[in-house]
Amino acid sequence: MIENLILLIVVIVIFIALFNNLGRRTGHEKKRTNVYDFNNKKHESIDIHNEKTILEAPIPNEKENKITKNSLLEDQIAKISKFDNDFSVNTFCDGTKIAYEMVLIAYSEEDYNVLNNLLREDVKITFTDAIERRKSKNELLEYTLIRVLSSEILSIELRSSIAQITVKLVGEIGSLLKHEVVNENNLDKIQEYKKTEVWIFEKDMKSKNPNWKVIDIKSSH
Repeated sequence: MIENLILLIVVIVIFIALFNNLGRRTGHEKKRTNVYDFNNKKHESIDIHNEKTILEAPIPNEKENKITKNSLLEDQIAKISKFDNDFSVNTFCDGTKIAYEMVLIAYSEEDYNVLNNLLREDVKITFTDAIERRKSKNELLEYTLIRVLSSEILSIELRSSIAQITVKLVGEIGSLLKHEVVNENNLDKIQEYKKTEVWIFEKDMKSKNPNWKVIDIKSSH
């Protein structure tokens, strides 16, 4: 009887302690990070299959993140680090891979909000215009594979507090253009190819907004 009473008291004390801590920070919570913040070290490779998005989280391979070693780039990195102590080449390059994948998926799924968050207005308009042309033809774009093979920083510019980083991204893409009306001359076919592009990212280092935006995209051969 006494043992049962003691056990009941212990349960009540534990319950009260848990109740009092609901909604409070204990110091052990995981820090919430912005998916567009390139200091977020999490990297995900995205494989889309059968209209389902499958996220895989492999161990990042730092060999895939490249930067041409020269004194000018190192000097610019040092200047950016004065604004942001957490800035590093590897985490930035991992962030560019995530941005690349997210932009392609948003373009496929006609997600204007994501495009608006990641792209400067003129770049966003290029994508939205292409989406509208696709819709006018009753076409649907589906990516069956998006894999970023490498991210290489080509140049870094810092004017006042505005940083611009030019990155060469190499991706392996699988895409399927679907037509609402399919006939013998207009069959859905999966195209797989390797694509190399140069993306320019920009950010005001004095801004409290941690996001980098894409201000230009160019094909690279």
